[in-house]
Amino acid sequence: MLDQTALDNIRALQRPGQPDLLTRIIDTYSRNAEALVNGLYRALEDGDIELVRRNAHTLKSAAANLGATALSELCRQMEERARSGDIGPGMDLFEGLHEEHERALAALAAERAGSSVSVDGDDEAASA
Repeated sequence: MLDQTALDNIRALQRPGQPDLLTRIIDTYSRNAEALVNGLYRALEDGDIELVRRNAHTLKSAAANLGATALSELCRQMEERARSGDIGPGMDLFEGLHEEHERALAALAAERAGSSVSVDGDDEAASA
């Protein structure tokens, strides 16, 4: 679900004796991403192409930094549609983006808790 290399890159920046950097970044992402996703939905409803582009771009980058590559890719697609002025089918894409956002939040919460539990059903295969 999450690209561990991205998370390891954040962990490598941790300074001894300082608050856990990855936890702080996950917490900040969790707070901000919800507002971005909600804003993206409203912008799609309103037909605000520039706001769709900006929110998708911001969420794309934030998701990529935390290794949520599937979410980042969906945001890239949304951003490209907005850039081309074609957000007509955006709500269909938004549904998948929203689902992937929820999966990413769950995976990040598990990562924050120190768990490596998969949230996409692969944990059953790993325990077999």
